[in-house]
Amino acid sequence: MDRLDDINEKDLFSLFRAAQLVARYKEGLLSRAESDDLQQWLDVSPRHREWFDELLDQEERFSRKLDVFKDLNADTERALKEVMAKAGMAPVMAQSKTVRYTPWVAGIAASVLLLLGGFALYRYWPAHQVAPQVAAVVNDILPGQDKATLTLDGKTIVLDRSHEGLIAQPVAGNSIKNNGGLLSYKAESTTSELHYNTVTTGRGGQYKLVLSDGTKVWLDAASSLHFPTAFAGSSREVDLTGQAYFEVAHHKEPFIVHTAKADIQDLGTAFNVNTYTEEGAAQYTLVQGSIRVAPTVGGSHVLVPGQRALVLDGGGIEIQNHVDLDEITAWTKDLFVFDHTDLKTGMREIARWYDIDIVYEGDLGDKKLEGTAPRNENLSVLVRLLNLSGIPCKLVDKKLIVERP
Repeated sequence: MDRLDDINEKDLFSLFRAAQLVARYKEGLLSRAESDDLQQWLDVSPRHREWFDELLDQEERFSRKLDVFKDLNADTERALKEVMAKAGMAPVMAQSKTVRYTPWVAGIAASVLLLLGGFALYRYWPAHQVAPQVAAVVNDILPGQDKATLTLDGKTIVLDRSHEGLIAQPVAGNSIKNNGGLLSYKAESTTSELHYNTVTTGRGGQYKLVLSDGTKVWLDAASSLHFPTAFAGSSREVDLTGQAYFEVAHHKEPFIVHTAKADIQDLGTAFNVNTYTEEGAAQYTLVQGSIRVAPTVGGSHVLVPGQRALVLDGGGIEIQNHVDLDEITAWTKDLFVFDHTDLKTGMREIARWYDIDIVYEGDLGDKKLEGTAPRNENLSVLVRLLNLSGIPCKLVDKKLIVERP
């Protein structure tokens, strides 16, 4: 999420003011003068316009106000100070004219501020101004990296910067190359004998692949993909555990993904597969094209874009319509996107990516996660955002301790 590093607006008060204007625009409350102010802010940078348009495309997520902000003071400056206090920050505000809005508009504005930049509060405020008693961190944790292992011909190769370039030539004319977190296969000759490879990521790892047919695969943490170095015959078949996103190259031979609970077949499409056992039901989500989901027990179902099939233990299947594709595929864009996500589900995703354990202290009730955050930040940054959003927690060694509010 590089855009957070390149934000031109350096005045946090101005950013918060812009958030309030966007919120009032959404509610149809802008005066003529405020409309002029909003237009001026949009004209400052193409990135501002990009954010604005993005918000208009996310009506439902935008309109759901974060609970932590719902009672913010209506005074702009005091409201911002309250947000800073919740994050454990002590900003020194410049003198400026206050503008009064209703508390619920200030609440939307605070939500917009998070949506505009995710971690803008921390990008704008130096780390030394964060209060030490908030979200105490001992031994910060780095984010997951492009790292995996490749198993071929009975040996294992660590995929990292020390093993770049040509990895192997399983058959004359065919090659396997590793470059910058991308493992690519090239097949210039055909053979009836299939040679299989397995790429495995641990917790805190991810990897991208281009298979011999041109299919692109994003492999998430704690996952594995078993596949031939070159496809042959009447079908293209791979085996998956964990989570992966596929952009399948179009060929007449069907592409089939085998998982523990179901097989997925398609002819050229994009879809996400989540088969983490700790998540219960296996999840098969279609982004574009068409796929057939065939559970190991029961009949198959053809999905259309925006649908997700949940395959339960025992073979039962549930079809969900109009799912949030941005949230489901966010990990492929180095993002966490939580849209009213169950707290423990979101925490499991965080645990896999940072290779940590989650410890819950007390009953947290029906807590939900809301917001967008980059996955390429140290865990301490995410801890601060969780505290800001009403999820009190602290990082000690490799344990994220979630406390009772």
